[in-house]
Amino acid sequence: MVKPLICASLTKVEDVRKACEADLVEVRIDMVGSKWVEVVGELSRPWIACNRKFDEGGLWRGDEGSRVKELITATDLGAEFVDIELTSVNVEELIKYFKGRGVKVVVSKHITTHTPDINVLKELVDVMIRLGADVWKVATKANSLSDNLILLKLIRESTKPGISLAMGELGILSRVLSPLMGGFLTYASVSKGAESAPGQLTLNEIKEIYRMLGVLE
Repeated sequence: MVKPLICASLTKVEDVRKACEADLVEVRIDMVGSKWVEVVGELSRPWIACNRKFDEGGLWRGDEGSRVKELITATDLGAEFVDIELTSVNVEELIKYFKGRGVKVVVSKHITTHTPDINVLKELVDVMIRLGADVWKVATKANSLSDNLILLKLIRESTKPGISLAMGELGILSRVLSPLMGGFLTYASVSKGAESAPGQLTLNEIKEIYRMLGVLE
């Protein structure tokens, strides 16, 4: 099996050191708040800049222009990846802009109520790839254990780098198995209560599971 790539979702200023125990760090600008600019200077891992829209499960309530401006600042400060929602205004232009700055782009779609049919999800992935995503990301709400199979099949059948996860307690299986089946990475919270999405295991928990599976030392 391939060694899974673990990305710690940083949602609190005080968790920055612990987050660096992961392979990558996702800086949740919308959750960390204005001090995120100071925090990234302490990171010793590659990081993903994310300023999640409220309608996709994030906390950003400002206007779209200000949201994007924060992401541009993040690239100035060394972000290796930037997460752009598929529903972003002028999404195609945004992707081209960030790629033109030498930043890798994760194009994402979060469905917080359910898990659609796999053919619907495949169409979303195709759109993301056509737009120029370096990595595509689909996160849905798991309302049954079988929803995990849809997300795992989605990642298994893709030929492009992708992230495919089901949110909620019923989606934990997808978070563990997705990177073992070809997914680009999986996310983990730094600690209990610091999750950026429902169903995230902590960094310690997911590492322990991978050690037991023999895919992590």
